Amino acid sequence: MNWIIPSTSVNQRMRRIEEILDSIPYFFSSMLDDNNLQRRLLVQLGDCLLISCPKLNEEINPESNWYLVVLEANGTVEKVRVAYRDKTFKIWNDKNTTIHQYIEMRSLKTIERPWSIIPEQLTKKMPNILHHAYPINDAIFPLGKFLQKTLNIDQKRWIPVIEMSVSNCSINELKCLIIEARKRRRFGS
Repeated sequence: MNWIIPSTSVNQRMRRIEEILDSIPYFFSSMLDDNNLQRRLLVQLGDCLLISCPKLNEEINPESNWYLVVLEANGTVEKVRVAYRDKTFKIWNDKNTTIHQYIEMRSLKTIERPWSIIPEQLTKKMPNILHHAYPINDAIFPLGKFLQKTLNIDQKRWIPVIEMSVSNCSINELKCLIIEARKRRRFGS
């Protein structure tokens, strides 16, 4: 069996990309790879956020790309392709412009991914067609109960979410859950 092991330079490149993505508060990973969800967050002209786009191939070091999703005039949504070049993120068709320069030049407003959420931001779910029977109770999933909710980011922006209500856990178990959740901050959908 032949094992393909990425080179040190590939590992360093991938680690650098991860560090950059961790530092971008408006990066939503694959969570918003849905036009309807994007429209729920992009409500004012110039609103933007960064999402992952599908890999181009299945190699060990596939070329990763992202989209800066921007709400343009007349309500159209433009997806500007972004790539990792010269140890930073740059606009795909303008190799000299970084993503930050592009945002500044166009006076775009980044929509940050919420991490610290207060209970008042979660409201009853919006009516929709269910794919699963909710709530999923603790008889099926022993850790807690899953509920469909709506996360209200502000007065105009909201997205559907799943809330996990945890019960019968010790303080140490809750701390472990919080640590695991922090490790998965950028986990997509």
